[in-house]
Amino acid sequence: MEDTGLSRTGGRELFVVGAGFSAVELAGWAGESGWNVAGLVELLDPARIGTSVGGYEVVDAATLPEGAYAVSADGRYHDRREAWTLAERRRCRGATLVHPGAHVAASATIAPGAIVGPLAVIGAWAEIGEHVLVSRGVLIGHNVTIQPFARVRPGANLAGHVEVGADATIAMGAVVTDHVSIGERALVAAGAVVVRDVPATTRVQGVPARPFEA
Repeated sequence: MEDTGLSRTGGRELFVVGAGFSAVELAGWAGESGWNVAGLVELLDPARIGTSVGGYEVVDAATLPEGAYAVSADGRYHDRREAWTLAERRRCRGATLVHPGAHVAASATIAPGAIVGPLAVIGAWAEIGEHVLVSRGVLIGHNVTIQPFARVRPGANLAGHVEVGADATIAMGAVVTDHVSIGERALVAAGAVVVRDVPATTRVQGVPARPFEA
């Protein structure tokens, strides 16, 4: 797991990319993890800069210090990859955020920019890619691989040897059984039980999960 940066004051300083409710929740996790949350970074709406959301100042990305550490919130910015591309142009670097209430196996690896929320469990030899969101209460089994910018939302359960492609979303309470592959940008709907591979860009729902049109 990559170490995070230290600010000049000796505390760890972090910016959260986004200024919606999910950003406020993530800022709370960061504070509980020992970070000093220096602000929420607004990228799309200049009118919000200088305001306060949930007690956190909304700041302009152009004013960030060189090499500022940041994580990208889920929610208002629907495409987290696009949001992070904008953040990188404004000199941000990905921080690794693991909530103290999470359990991460010693053999697991977590890449820069990844977020592991409270009560999440990351199993042995799991690989969590850059800017992956593992939300609260998620169970990640052994030998699971999650590619960059994928999202695993609250209460989801991924069994052993599952593979999740880049930008895919596993919604709340979904279950993915062992040795199943979820393709890039696929969506597993809330409460679904996935027992076979899901191709890229496919949406599935139900028990057992079947494709559906949005």
